[in-house]
Amino acid sequence: AAAIAASSWSHAGYAANILDLAGGDAATAAQMWGVVNTIGTVPGIAANVVTGRVLAAAPTAAAGWVRVFSTGAATYVCGLTAFLALAQALPLPTSGAEKAGSCGAGGLLGPKPARSPR
Repeated sequence: AAAIAASSWSHAGYAANILDLAGGDAATAAQMWGVVNTIGTVPGIAANVVTGRVLAAAPTAAAGWVRVFSTGAATYVCGLTAFLALAQALPLPTSGAEKAGSCGAGGLLGPKPARSPR
């Protein structure tokens, strides 16, 4: 249960970070999601191969699974450590509408940037 909770927490921060980096533009956020998910697929594919090799090299099945899950837990701890060391939260400037409790005319993601005609 704790592992599932930790996974959910990481995904919540991950999603918010993508939207933050997109700067409020939905099209940019969609493109970033595509790139990040594509890159994230590679470790998912490689993990199956590595897991198979770890299990084959272990003296017992139980010992192999302990190694597999310990590696996963260590990965989460390394990610948490990097996040705590490098992440920062800076307040964004707000207009009068946001201070009054409204999302303002731009909605939750802010106003859309002007696009040049093509």
